[in-house]
Amino acid sequence: MLKTDLNRAICSYRFLAGAIATVAIMIFGSIGMIENNERTAVAALQYSYGYNNIIELILLADAIVYSASFASEWQSGFYKSVMIRSNQTQYYLSKCASTAVSSGLSVDFGVAAYIIFLCVTQKDIAPLNIEAEVLVFGDLLENGHPILFFSAYLYVIFLQAMFFGLVGLLASGYLPNKYVAYATPFVVGRTFNQIVNFLNLPFWMDPLRLALFHIYGPTANVLFVETAVFLLLTVICTVWFVRIGKRRVANG
Repeated sequence: MLKTDLNRAICSYRFLAGAIATVAIMIFGSIGMIENNERTAVAALQYSYGYNNIIELILLADAIVYSASFASEWQSGFYKSVMIRSNQTQYYLSKCASTAVSSGLSVDFGVAAYIIFLCVTQKDIAPLNIEAEVLVFGDLLENGHPILFFSAYLYVIFLQAMFFGLVGLLASGYLPNKYVAYATPFVVGRTFNQIVNFLNLPFWMDPLRLALFHIYGPTANVLFVETAVFLLLTVICTVWFVRIGKRRVANG
């Protein structure tokens, strides 16, 4: 079942659309920062990903990949034939896993294409004064590992896209409508961001800011915090969706 779900998620126009939308948002949202070709690829990536609400718009591209899969199958009645061949728990876990993986990969492909674009168009890969200009993962650049630097960025972005893809799926468990699944990640991300800012709560309580790399220190420490928080949120969404899905089927 998981193999079938992953094939449907990844081998679809929505997966490609999510990747294309991501790279388009990154490029056009930061065109003023990179058009003069005077930034390094590293600096351009840091500034463009953190400014102009680009990360919020990427959540819309994230959701179109597979977050609406359950809503579509519920409305068509297709879920019934699938559950007959397995069971409810397997069905819902498969939906969660395929949504998480496909959402993360689609956004990552888009960001990776943007990174390649920056490396080709900007004057250099890394700044000369790494300690002064690089906000996070600077130790990787200082040790001469730009590929690992970009990989660390892609890893955290994958975790965030994975979580917010599940947020859309979870919303469709309450209201099986594809537009609800598409819009909810953006609404939830924006709402959490505003609440955390207003109440001056710790940054790690805001899944939107968490991927903006407000954690400083050795790369291993940053990746540990990012991984722990996003995986915890992902597990919560998965368990929540399974329970909501079973309740919806039981109530007809």
